Amino acid sequence: MHSLQNYGTTQSTYDGNAYSYSSTYHNGNLKVYAHHPMPPKADGGPSEYYMAQLRGIDMTHNVDSFRDAATAFRNARDLGKLHRDDFIERANQVARRQPAGCASTTSTRERSSLSVLQEDQSDTSADELALSRSARKRSRLAPAES
Repeated sequence: MHSLQNYGTTQSTYDGNAYSYSSTYHNGNLKVYAHHPMPPKADGGPSEYYMAQLRGIDMTHNVDSFRDAATAFRNARDLGKLHRDDFIERANQVARRQPAGCASTTSTRERSSLSVLQEDQSDTSADELALSRSARKRSRLAPAES
């Protein structure tokens, strides 16, 4: 998002606002987070990224708490999409103003992390397994004889 926000500029913008959101769900609890970049601590260093919890909701307490959590999740997702679409539109406007044949390259220094996930190896994918399963109509139970 930060790269899109700063497309075509020479100086990165750090306004302290969050434009990216994430959530976690664990043991019936939904937590929604906002992410925002901050300027590098050292000149020429990488941007700093901060994450702040916005909400924490127990989704299994009752139907109202479930609806509240689902609404918070959907609103964060929709707001992130709104920001992303706005940044894409602005970047496209900048790209359209550039002379034809003028290539623009943006280089960013990003941090990467490695997540290790162990999975059982299989020759079939989950989708293939799902497709081979056909829906069957349930048979009715015969009435019990007295």
